[in-house]
Amino acid sequence: MFLDQIITIDSAYLLDYQKIKSNLQNKHGSFPRWYNFLKEHITLTNAGRLNFDLGQQFIQNPQIQRPRIPPTNNKPIHHQGRPKWISFWSNIITDVAYERILTSTYFLKRLNPLC
Repeated sequence: MFLDQIITIDSAYLLDYQKIKSNLQNKHGSFPRWYNFLKEHITLTNAGRLNFDLGQQFIQNPQIQRPRIPPTNNKPIHHQGRPKWISFWSNIITDVAYERILTSTYFLKRLNPLC
């Protein structure tokens, strides 16, 4: 987790774990030890007031420009052989997905359509 995910926007308080948990994908399991460690070592009171000043507020920009998707090819390249495992980021579940590839076909887009 990143610091901006577990503290308030004004960088003054550690968020309550129930609030942090509501933003998590994997919500199962026991209460994490890392939260108790942070609560004991970086807060002044039971209210979660931080005992240090970050100096600047975090900038959260949901309109950040994302990298471009790589181009694709017109000619397929077929791969057959031993199955391989891959991992990729899934925007649907907002988590890493692990898949097993049995066969694959690659397409790379040409920059010049006359080639």
